[in-house]
Amino acid sequence: MVRQRRSNRRDIFLVASMLSTNLRPKRKARIAQTNTLSATLNFWEHKMIYFVDIDKTICDYPDGIDVVGNYHRAIPNYHNIELINELYRAGHIIVYWTARGMKTSRAAELYSLTASQLMKWDCSYHELRMGKPMYDRIIDDKALRIEELE
Repeated sequence: MVRQRRSNRRDIFLVASMLSTNLRPKRKARIAQTNTLSATLNFWEHKMIYFVDIDKTICDYPDGIDVVGNYHRAIPNYHNIELINELYRAGHIIVYWTARGMKTSRAAELYSLTASQLMKWDCSYHELRMGKPMYDRIIDDKALRIEELE
């Protein structure tokens, strides 16, 4: 009986770990199909790892529209998307990381909408991650604004 409980806990942990990577099968040409991002990394073959926000970075919203709950109304910013695609083509690892659904606990529901938008907008990337924490400002020694890529 005790052994069965340990097995169930381990299985739950493994499933939770797999779900936390947010990886789903995508088009082979643009997205790595692996269980984790770290499995795709050979530190001698890539240059840098970029975590890229989505809302108000590669897409905008009509004036007066609140971002939360209106993700289906996002308008792609193709100039910024091309800047990120250039990094991808240069051999960098691109991870789109978003806080979509974090305020409303709907991140799992919004994963497919977000993935389909990235595909429709022709975004090149290695992984899409949901679950970015909510914040107003990030203070980080490696932070970079999209405008600084030009």
